[in-house]
Amino acid sequence: MPIERVVVTDTASSITVEQARSMGIHLIPLHIIWPDKTQSLDTDFHDNPKSFYERMEGFRINGQGLPSTSAPSRGEFFDAYDQLYKQGIREVASVHMAGSKSATYASAEAGAIMAIREYPDLAIKTIDSGTISLAQLFIAQSAAEMIQT
Repeated sequence: MPIERVVVTDTASSITVEQARSMGIHLIPLHIIWPDKTQSLDTDFHDNPKSFYERMEGFRINGQGLPSTSAPSRGEFFDAYDQLYKQGIREVASVHMAGSKSATYASAEAGAIMAIREYPDLAIKTIDSGTISLAQLFIAQSAAEMIQT
């Protein structure tokens, strides 16, 4: 019986939900903290970037400030790894934006430690891509292609 493997990455990789799905990549969304609410950076930005930037400009013009971002929590990563484990996944390559730019990699690492304690037969390799955006995406894509062969 082959070992089931998957790649996990975050939305800083600039991958759309559809692209991730087609490549078998599990996507963890970053969060945007607007002056009036917090939302996941997943489909809203990728599906309608013009609306996103118009909203951002509206807050700036009204003196409400620009949004900030927040890394997913270790609990969110644990939940993702837990869900993957329950689907039969036993090996995870978790590729994330540069640890020097965000707490995302640290959260992924902490979530991985929690998951491995819960499931000793689960192997998770967290990878600090050292980059962000398309370069991060290329690393995640390469990992996904490698595990499919």
